Amino acid sequence: MLNRSQMKKLIILAIIAMTSFACEQDCETAIPEICDLIDLSLEYNPVCGCDGVTYINSGYAVCIGGISDYVDGECSE
Repeated sequence: MLNRSQMKKLIILAIIAMTSFACEQDCETAIPEICDLIDLSLEYNPVCGCDGVTYINSGYAVCIGGISDYVDGECSE
């Protein structure tokens, strides 16, 4: 069984793999310095990024996905 730290790393790697495609031209990129202030909790509060990816919360969209343009809720398929 994975401990919390291992699970967090696994989720981060999965999100990075899902977001490795280039974002559309109209996406705004996040400011990396803000990630020092954001708590990357595992709380599920989904947001849909401009890249069409559903992130588990806005912190992951900004710091892992590298975008700041998102809307609340899951992306529709």
